[in-house]
Amino acid sequence: MKPVFIFDLDGTITRLELLPLIARELGIESLMAELTAKTMAGLIPFDESFKHRVDLLKSLPIKVIRDICSSVPLNEQLVDFMRQNSDSCAIATGNLDVWVDGLAEQIGVPLYSSTALASDGYIQGISKIIRKVDVLSQFSDRHIVAVG
Repeated sequence: MKPVFIFDLDGTITRLELLPLIARELGIESLMAELTAKTMAGLIPFDESFKHRVDLLKSLPIKVIRDICSSVPLNEQLVDFMRQNSDSCAIATGNLDVWVDGLAEQIGVPLYSSTALASDGYIQGISKIIRKVDVLSQFSDRHIVAVG
């Protein structure tokens, strides 16, 4: 049985975290960092924090965010591995599909992500926040290697 490799996106496939880069575009990098730190410390539940972070970024057009995401440096060794093994690799990220689906297409692997509600080129909200455990359960018939 060939294993499936499930890669996190931020700081694993990408060399940098995406939300701080996007927040920098709006000049709210310190606010985003504070919110992230509170979430990592367990002071704010992840879903609540993610919704708040998305709300902070709604004023940027999706295209601007996609451009930021597509310009971030990638971990080329991982990307090469994923391209060579695209039939057994996937990306699982909490980021919104409309922001990062271009990266997954560029690499050539399936993307499992949170799903945005979008209209007229802007985020309106979130229709689904991904649970990585749910992604893993889709591969219960295979050995899973989770990376990142």
